Amino acid sequence: MDKRTKRIAIRFNEARYKKLKEEAKSSNLSVSEYLRRLLLGNAVSLINAKEFLPTLKSLTAELRQNGNNINQLTKYANYAEKNGIENIDIIVEFNRLLKERVNIMRKIEGLNRKIMKA
Repeated sequence: MDKRTKRIAIRFNEARYKKLKEEAKSSNLSVSEYLRRLLLGNAVSLINAKEFLPTLKSLTAELRQNGNNINQLTKYANYAEKNGIENIDIIVEFNRLLKERVNIMRKIEGLNRKIMKA
């Protein structure tokens, strides 16, 4: 890499400078490197991998457990239907689990959007 010998001065108000520092920190870059990447059109990741990966891992585990619960509930619902057992609680629980699954998927989708913007 060429030695950087030229300097450009730029001024920000306090609020904007604070926001800039936070964005650089969340990208794991110095403010200077963050600005260079923005100005030169290089990719700037706004995702902190240290926070992102555990969150994704947690959501994936939650999604897997939710899927297992839905699968068990479906098996029981099929058993109940074959044996003439009527139980409205099965439907209520299934709907609850399905809503929970949709919420987890939305969280994962939000993380994916952040990745795509990076």
